[in-house]
Amino acid sequence: MIGWRGIRVLCLGLVIVACTLAVLTRDPIDVSPLAPSSSAFDSSRSSGASGSEPSTEFTPVRGAFLERPLFDRSRRPAPARIAVTGPDASDIEQVAEVVATIPVPSEPVSEPAPPRLRLLGTRRFAGQTRALIAAIDEPSEAPAWLGMGEVVQGWRIETVTSRSITLRLSQSTMDLHLHGADQ
Repeated sequence: MIGWRGIRVLCLGLVIVACTLAVLTRDPIDVSPLAPSSSAFDSSRSSGASGSEPSTEFTPVRGAFLERPLFDRSRRPAPARIAVTGPDASDIEQVAEVVATIPVPSEPVSEPAPPRLRLLGTRRFAGQTRALIAAIDEPSEAPAWLGMGEVVQGWRIETVTSRSITLRLSQSTMDLHLHGADQ
């Protein structure tokens, strides 16, 4: 007689086998034969031109195996790579002419618009000071706790103190203070 312990072990084994089969049969593997290859890799092996390895009856099978990507779900051959050559002198001249026609802005780019944010609070925990920031234009969006180096509306948080934060976007900086704090 097996007993309860034996039945539990048997059930556990059946569950493991069922889960393994479910995982293995989830995605079918394409095992259809490939058309004969004409790649340089196979032609050098089949012709024996390299001289390092003799041609055998298994050479085409090995070539077909290597053409199918092992970890690709479709197991289809990778697309053929196209050789790219360098540009001709005429191409470079045409590009230079096009670049020369692009207008250069005469005045510097204007300052970026300041973010529409509100500092709701700060906290210091485990050596990190973080700021609770809310978007003014998005009242339905929940405020987020952000720390130094994180980005909000394109601006990077540069410093976080107990009463304010400093935001930076390229050369522009902006300070946000807690409501009622001395500015």
